[in-house]
Amino acid sequence: MIRPKSQWVFYRRARPYIRGILSGLITLLILLCLCGGIFTLIQGDEAKAVITGRVILIAACLVAGIFTGGAKGKNGFIAGTFSAVIIFTLCLISSLITGGFTGESIILKLILCPVAGCIGGIIGVNIIKERY
Repeated sequence: MIRPKSQWVFYRRARPYIRGILSGLITLLILLCLCGGIFTLIQGDEAKAVITGRVILIAACLVAGIFTGGAKGKNGFIAGTFSAVIIFTLCLISSLITGGFTGESIILKLILCPVAGCIGGIIGVNIIKERY
């Protein structure tokens, strides 16, 4: 009789992705609060806020890729891209729910987020390999 795989096997395989996505979301929230406070204090214009929002999303995808690739230790290209796509999807869903979706530059973000996650995954794997 073949025993079904344990839930722990799934959790062990999903743990690097969970760690990477959570670190990316935490980075996203911290940078959004920080830049939001700065823009409120200096009363910045909207064009700079849009560019800053894109940079923050790309930085969050990069951090998610670094943590995911570092936790997996191999295939950082795929792991970082997958975690960045998840973060992009979560941001897209939240903007659709809150009503802040304008649709502008979604293709640009859809291209830049996985690329940043891919680069982050490669960096994360290389950091771990240098360490050990």
